[in-house]
Amino acid sequence: MRTCRRAFALIIVLIALAAVFALTLRAAVISRSGIIESTAVRDQLVFERIAGAAAVLALDGYLPVSDTLIADSGGPPGARPTTGPQEPERKIELPPFLVQMIPELAEVQQRAKNEVPLDRGDSGAFPTASEATTQRINAIERLRSVGLPTDSLLLTIEGYDILIDYDDLSGLLDLNIAGEDSIVTLLVNLGVSRDIAPRIAAQILDWRDPDSMRRYGGAERDDYRPFGVVPRDGPIVAAEELLYLPDMTPEIYNLMAPYIVFGSGTTDRLSIAAAPRPVLLAIPGVTPDVAEAIIDARSKGPLTESQLNSLLPPRARDGSMQLSHTISGQLRARVRILDPASGRVQSSFTAIVSLSDRRARLIAIRPESS
Repeated sequence: MRTCRRAFALIIVLIALAAVFALTLRAAVISRSGIIESTAVRDQLVFERIAGAAAVLALDGYLPVSDTLIADSGGPPGARPTTGPQEPERKIELPPFLVQMIPELAEVQQRAKNEVPLDRGDSGAFPTASEATTQRINAIERLRSVGLPTDSLLLTIEGYDILIDYDDLSGLLDLNIAGEDSIVTLLVNLGVSRDIAPRIAAQILDWRDPDSMRRYGGAERDDYRPFGVVPRDGPIVAAEELLYLPDMTPEIYNLMAPYIVFGSGTTDRLSIAAAPRPVLLAIPGVTPDVAEAIIDARSKGPLTESQLNSLLPPRARDGSMQLSHTISGQLRARVRILDPASGRVQSSFTAIVSLSDRRARLIAIRPESS
């Protein structure tokens, strides 16, 4: 009897030890999971900070230095002092958000600028401090003079190689104002079947319009109710709204994403200077030959209004879509951070950068969907 009690007590002790071990193991797993999750969040925040800095700095490095210099004492542009050389006080301005996010970048750029010798004038004198600070003036005009970069820009920050691609938002098709024919043409040129493209176009227009009348192939509230979705019945705000459309697929969405934008829906102005080929072809009246002629013309320099009028057929010039020959300076940057070991994309972001007269500013940034 006593032996049985001891055996029973031993079993109870073993069960208790097993329970304690299980609880300890579970706590360790939860703790490890929490550490992994917090590390992932921290890494994502670091990558977001790096991506935001890269979107601005790459553009800053791409733009040519302005030749326009302003004299220190109200003289004409390009005036230089005529007496002995004097070392300029180099005043380098960084966007305020960069100083807050990455303080060390201010020191890095300051050292880099200090290592670049300034050209001397005819008299052998250096430009004055105020002359040096005007090199950043008129950034939009400098971008318009060279155009958007056609290839990815490469930048290295904190040991990471970063690839940045830019689009001017005014060169993308605004789905809040685009007509049905333009949307269909864009989709077909991207490889979407001629059966599905008109349905998606009708569904986009039904999603954004305020009425409850269903277009042919479109969709209204009753069609979305079984899925617990309510159409916006107003301007599209987020690109992901397109994924609610009955005929939209992730594949078609990914095809469209590089060529579309969602504006306020109040202006219909598309920049010919920045529009990629699929968007050019979505303009009523623009044929493949016309699109190629536009691309060839803008590769040789900034487009003029007279060039625009000569290149476009009457249907495009006189249509409902207002066209511009200049870049707006409101840019979308796709930023890809590469893994140092494998060279593969480790994290990617989409940023909105606004180019003012003097500098580029980060307006918004968000991670891309995986």
